[in-house]
Formats: sequence, C-alpha cells, structure tokens
Amino acid sequence: MRTIIGGLAMLVILSWSPAARAACGDEPGDDAAIAAARADVATTCDCASAGSHHAYVACARGVVRARVDHGLLSRRCRLVVMRCARRTTCGRPGAVTCCRTTARGPRCAVRRSAERCLSAGGCAGSFTSCCDACNASGCVTTSTTTTTTTTLAPFTCGPSQYPTCGGTCAVGQQCVAFVISDGQNAPPVTNCVCAPVGQACGDNDPNGFFGCGAGPCPPNGVCGFDFFGELCGCVYP
Repeated sequence: MRTIIGGLAMLVILSWSPAARAACGDEPGDDAAIAAARADVATTCDCASAGSHHAYVACARGVVRARVDHGLLSRRCRLVVMRCARRTTCGRPGAVTCCRTTARGPRCAVRRSAERCLSAGGCAGSFTSCCDACNASGCVTTSTTTTTTTTLAPFTCGPSQYPTCGGTCAVGQQCVAFVISDGQNAPPVTNCVCAPVGQACGDNDPNGFFGCGAGPCPPNGVCGFDFFGELCGCVYP
C-alpha cells in the first residue's frame, strides 16, 4: 500500500513540475517547428483555391496531425499552428486580415471586405493569416523589395471633399483622390489622401495601400486600388 501511495505522490509531483507545465515556445526548437509546420500547411493546402474555409482548416488539421505523429511538431504547439490556419482569409472570397489598434494594442480579425476593415478604423493587410498581419507597431505590409512595418492611415488630408480633394497635407505632400474597391458588390471606399509631390499613381510606394502609390491622374481619372484583383492605377468611374 505504501508503494502505491508513494507512486501516486510522485505522479502528482511530476504533473506539477515545470517540465509538465511547459508551454509552446519554451523549448529552443518550438519556433522553428511552428514555422516549418505553417510552411507545410501553405504548400499542401492552397489558400487561393480553397473551396471553403472549412475545407482549408480541415486540410491544415491533417498536415498538423501528421507532423505531430512524426515528432516534427510538439502537441503543445499544434494549437498555435491551427490558430493561425483558422484566422485566415482562405476559402473566404473578398475577405481581408484587418489590423486595428485598440487600448490593448494591435488586434487582428478577418473582415468580409476591405471596406468593412477601413470603416472599423483598421487597415487591410496583405497577408492571408492574422498571425502575420499585425505586430507590436501595428500593420505589417510588404513590397517586392523590402518589408515595411507601418500603421496605415489612408484618411490623412485636411478638410476636403472627394473627388476634388483640395485639402491640406504636410510639406512635400499633396492631397489627391483615391478609391479602394474590393471587387465585389460592396460600394467602393473613396478618400482624399496625402501623397508625396511628384509621385505618380502606381505600384511604387511600400507605405501605401498594398504598395499602391497614390498620385494624380489625367482629367476624369482617379487613382485607385482594386483589392480583389490586386490592381493599382488610374481608374475612370
């Protein structure tokens, strides 16, 4: 009997030991294992062609289970990878990862469209997963040549009215009309934004919306970004 009681006591001690309470990230190889698992999910489960969000998550779950079974990912870290897979735009046409600064810091959510994100005071990121869209400074945007961390603020002109947009900006900037469309049924978002003087409308500003640099267009034209097609340039409404 004493042997049994002693064994149970030892089991309780072990269950409350620091090793038993280790969380994901405590071990040196956890971060690398998470990155490898997420890369495997991205390769195996095509986000762009996912028939539905449920199907994408189910595919990710299969990849994660296989990596856990083969000892490539710890059980304590599997939930981290799955959380990143669930909080994605995959299988959700028109959806965006939306980073919004709150009293508790930057927070990300998946919104049905870029318009909904902007109307909530957030910025629509270029990443499919919320695990990549925000950091401690705010939104994370990318360009073809560099990675820039910034909090996007598309509504930056002084008092002005679209499409005239004659508002005030900082020295070296000009107020121009800019329109954002999600390519769906939602109405476009029209703004007056500040852009560097001399900058043309096009893909040349890593701090712009998805790298789309705002700038003046020929008469009757407005600089714009089509989120659904990821197209940037002058449009003629």
